Amino acid sequence: MTAIAVAAVALAVEIGWPSGRRQVRQRLGLVRPRLAVPKRLPLWVVAPVVLGLLVWFGGSHVLVVVAGGIGGVTAVRVLTASRARGQARARRLAAVEAVSLLAAEVRAGALPDVALRSAAADIELLASAARAATHGADVVAALRAAGEQPGAELLDHLASAWWLADRAGASLSSVLTRLADRARDDLDLAAEVAAELAPARATARLMAVLPAFGLALGSGLGGDPVEVLLETTAGGICLVLGVVFACAGVMWVEQVAAAADR
Repeated sequence: MTAIAVAAVALAVEIGWPSGRRQVRQRLGLVRPRLAVPKRLPLWVVAPVVLGLLVWFGGSHVLVVVAGGIGGVTAVRVLTASRARGQARARRLAAVEAVSLLAAEVRAGALPDVALRSAAADIELLASAARAATHGADVVAALRAAGEQPGAELLDHLASAWWLADRAGASLSSVLTRLADRARDDLDLAAEVAAELAPARATARLMAVLPAFGLALGSGLGGDPVEVLLETTAGGICLVLGVVFACAGVMWVEQVAAAADR
């Protein structure tokens, strides 16, 4: 019965919300438009209906699965965002090192293309630009493409400096030196901001898992809160609401921290 309820909800959503391709075909007059329905219903309207159907057909065990799914999705998103921040931080460090190395090489008298190929031997971010320099392709375009990666935005500034030196004959050495100095200052600021945001993120995650310690404490005092949450409908609803609020708090802190980190 639970599967039937879920399928019914999915069918209602599919009927109510046409796909992007169908919307385009409707605007072009290739198909007849469906009945006018709101494009998006508020979450506070949809969620109670879906939750009520699940409780009606599946009971408390379905609520446990729903709570676990919400918690699992939130954990995956937090871990994915944390891994992405680590990768962006590594690219930022590599970009600063690349610009500093290029500035030192050019200042020592090396030609820009030679300095670029030499730096690419140690820094993977410059590999595509070095290949472009070797084969006579567009180095600026390669640097801009590499700078589109999160954390490697400095390479876009490097591409502008390279273009300016190539087209206007500006001194690449002085431009790269100033760019490297400013990049190191920005890197220090970013590290300071990350250090300030780390306790807030850690506190949010700790508060999210703290209720689990409360359950353990209740079991140690002779109660059985776990059975209430897992075996009764009222307990299952409390479990889902608790997980939703905890995950919402974690995601809110993550969003605030991400905005400050940018």
